[in-house]
Amino acid sequence: MMKLNFMILLVFFFQLFYSQQKKTYLESKIILEEKNKLSQKIDSSIIANKDSFSRSITEGSSTTYNKNHKQTGSGGFSVYTIRNKSNNKLKKIDYSSTLHIDKPFQNSEIVRYEIYFDGNEHPFFSKITEDHYTMKDVLTSHQFFINLPESSMELEKIYFSNPETHKTIIKIFEIVKGYEKR
Repeated sequence: MMKLNFMILLVFFFQLFYSQQKKTYLESKIILEEKNKLSQKIDSSIIANKDSFSRSITEGSSTTYNKNHKQTGSGGFSVYTIRNKSNNKLKKIDYSSTLHIDKPFQNSEIVRYEIYFDGNEHPFFSKITEDHYTMKDVLTSHQFFINLPESSMELEKIYFSNPETHKTIIKIFEIVKGYEKR
């Protein structure tokens, strides 16, 4: 009887523990969806009230070389920084880069980072779109959302099973650092 009670108690604690994890996961999904909706409202506001926002653009080009220093491709980037004119607060950074590989493959990729800021000019959310294509076909197209931590220092406290996600978030904070004070 004691063994049965222990087993029931053990099952109860496991169920309680895992249901709490599931609740946290669901709450996090809801927060991410709410931030996505807020980013859509920011985009709509920027379009509908275009005279209320200032835009600055930075553009550049790049050349890709292989290890033998032979040119294998070219590309470019553009960064749109959007601020509210009334208080000069940063609302959005839209960073796009394009890379065309000519040799030994013929394909291209476009990566776009849309970074959204709260009223205190802290980045809170990012949409990332990656498109890989050839002259004839789109090979892959991915869009994913990132609920950004308070700062890049928080990344040290987070475990990432996929190192690319960690690198992407670091890239976002590098973009922000480069364009937030301009």
